[in-house]
Amino acid sequence: MHSRVPRPLPDAPAWFGCFDMVQLNDEELEQLGADPLVTAAGALARGCTTLVVTLGSRGAAYFTGNPVRTARIPPEGLTIEAGDPTGCGDVFGASVVASLVAGGRLEEALRLGTRMGARNVSHRGATGLRDHLLGKLSTV
Repeated sequence: MHSRVPRPLPDAPAWFGCFDMVQLNDEELEQLGADPLVTAAGALARGCTTLVVTLGSRGAAYFTGNPVRTARIPPEGLTIEAGDPTGCGDVFGASVVASLVAGGRLEEALRLGTRMGARNVSHRGATGLRDHLLGKLSTV
């Protein structure tokens, strides 16, 4: 069995410039440098239009534009209790993409992503996850 060991990404802004939108979590962002604004500005300068950072129970933040604009999206109206964080970033990202494809604005999409990611914490595993996120499963 192999252990996963985080490694620095050389010239991360160049990689991020290959994509319109990049999502990473706060720990991944910390690996890219001491100043998140410098990292985000580097990504935006290379062609990435939006850098999104998931912040766990604190919601998410984004960097976009020229000049760089940033804001934090708190997990509105949700109390995030201890649970299984596995897949929360995936649920967040899928919710954001679905909202944007449906014509939603960025902050609206990020609010949906934080709600769905927070709901995912209370559900262990992938079985029945879709119904859980849609509120169709009981908590029994």
